Amino acid sequence: NDAEVALYTHGQYRSAVVLAAAAAEAFVSILAQCLLYEEGMSSEAGARLMAEARGLKKWAERVLGPRIRGQWDGRTGSAVSDWVGHLIHPRNQVMHSGVDVTRSEAISAVHTLGSFRRWVGQQVFNHRKKYPLTALAMSLGMMMAPEGSSGDPMSWLASRLDEAGESFVEYMNGFEKWQLEMESHRAQDPG
Repeated sequence: NDAEVALYTHGQYRSAVVLAAAAAEAFVSILAQCLLYEEGMSSEAGARLMAEARGLKKWAERVLGPRIRGQWDGRTGSAVSDWVGHLIHPRNQVMHSGVDVTRSEAISAVHTLGSFRRWVGQQVFNHRKKYPLTALAMSLGMMMAPEGSSGDPMSWLASRLDEAGESFVEYMNGFEKWQLEMESHRAQDPG
């Protein structure tokens, strides 16, 4: 990923932190939208919910917490507290205060991104009966299979794609349209 390239190839610690945080933000936002879409929520209602949340962490608490469970309140020792402490706060310090970060802080940010994505991915997989198409889309994006599944990730994904067939294609096309509509609603009523 871009954060790893910035860190390990170019030694750009600040960029690594900002890129890791941006990747986590995009991941959380898109996942939340996928879940709402799969539930059948209108794009307008999704935009309203996002505006009411006022911030990514609140958006995650309101959308992801009730749907995929897990500790979204940021208690110490949770994947969410690591996300806040090693990605959100350092990114805010870099962007808003011009603070420099150390190599170890940048490494921590990059590693936190990976562990946070895996934890969230497992939460989605744990609820794949309720959100089968979102779990499949996430699996494809992360190239991973749920813990406890047999075989390699590519075999697991291929068998799920065969099972989903056209419904997965329809889901992806519909989601893209829904997402554009949601952004249009947000632009019309920025809250």
